[in-house]
Amino acid sequence: MKRMIAVSFASSLLLTGCRSAPPIERTVTLHLYNVPDPAYYADLLVSIDENDDVYTSYNADNGKDNGFLESDDYLNYNNDGYVSYSLHFKNANNTMLINEYKSDYSDTVRADIQFIPFDYPNFHDNYDLLMEYSPNIKVVILDRDKEVISASDIGTINSEKGYLSGGITYDISNNALQVDLYEP
Repeated sequence: MKRMIAVSFASSLLLTGCRSAPPIERTVTLHLYNVPDPAYYADLLVSIDENDDVYTSYNADNGKDNGFLESDDYLNYNNDGYVSYSLHFKNANNTMLINEYKSDYSDTVRADIQFIPFDYPNFHDNYDLLMEYSPNIKVVILDRDKEVISASDIGTINSEKGYLSGGITYDISNNALQVDLYEP
């Protein structure tokens, strides 16, 4: 009897067109397209202030893991109030190195980078803090010398009515940033 009710309820949902919202991704994955030869690093830029609880002047562990020193000029990079997530967000633990590959279906050079990986301890906390402190982001591409070669426009990853439900796509060739933001 319970199975019959469940099947009947599920059937009525299908017939009425009711569907659930996509899940909150709870990780931040950057998909890069048309990666140029000099591109070596990628970073999220976040709008955090020196007085915010999540701000640090230098995230030494993540910086050193990515080959960035406290004396590097990029540490002071500021793009209209947006600063490095990887170097200024407390507890950020991500790779910035771009690992390029060609798509199986075209000659497009692309890369995928997880900024809040699922295997990182307390990744739910970091995700929630990022959404709270910087609902808007930018993406920046650096060369091997840690010089900025491309910076995107602003993308919204969290809003009052929506949330990140997939990845962030940045096509470097035309500077197009697209965020998979679900808004009911």
